[in-house]
Amino acid sequence: MQHFIGRMTQGYPAPEALKTKLIQLLLVSLQRLNIGWSEEFYSRHSEQMNKAVLEATCLQDLQDRVASWLKELILELHSGSKGEPIMKKCKEFLDTHLHEDLSLEIVARRFHYNASYFSILFKNYFGLSFTEYMVKLRMQKAQHLLLHTDAKVVEISRQVGYKDIKYFFKVFKKNVMHTPEEFRRKFN
Repeated sequence: MQHFIGRMTQGYPAPEALKTKLIQLLLVSLQRLNIGWSEEFYSRHSEQMNKAVLEATCLQDLQDRVASWLKELILELHSGSKGEPIMKKCKEFLDTHLHEDLSLEIVARRFHYNASYFSILFKNYFGLSFTEYMVKLRMQKAQHLLLHTDAKVVEISRQVGYKDIKYFFKVFKKNVMHTPEEFRRKFN
C-alpha cells in the first residue's frame, strides 16, 4: 500500500485530488473483485473505503486507513464460508463453459486466485479435485445429451470439452462402464 500510494503522490498532487484519484482506483478494484457479493456488502465496503480515504489527515494516516480497510475486507471475505460465493460463481462458469479447454490455472485466474489456493478452496467446497469434478460434470452432460438428443457422439464429445474422440470414448467407458453408443442403446 505504501508503494502504491507513494507512486500516486509523485508530482505532489493536491491532497483532495490524490484522495479522489485513490477512491476512483479503489472503487474500480472493488468492482473487479465483486464476484457474487450482495449489494449490501458492496455498498457497505464502498462507504467504509470512502470514509477511510476522506477522513485521512496526512499521507501516513491515509496509508494506515486504507490498509486497515483492506484488512477488514479480506478478513470478512475469508471468514465463515471460505469462498462459497466464489465457488457458486465458479460452478456457473464451468457449467456454461464446459465445451472449452479449461484448466485449474485458467479458472483460478478467471476468479483472481492463486491456482494452489484455488485448488484447496475447490476441493473443500466440491469434495473433488478440479480434474475429478470436470470429468464428472462432463460425463453427466454427455449422458444427458446421449439420452435426450440425436446428436452424433463426435459432436457430443466436442460439446463437453473433448476434442479427441478416442480419449472421450476412453474416459466415458471408464466412468460409465459402457461406450457412448452402448449407453445410448441400453438406456434410451
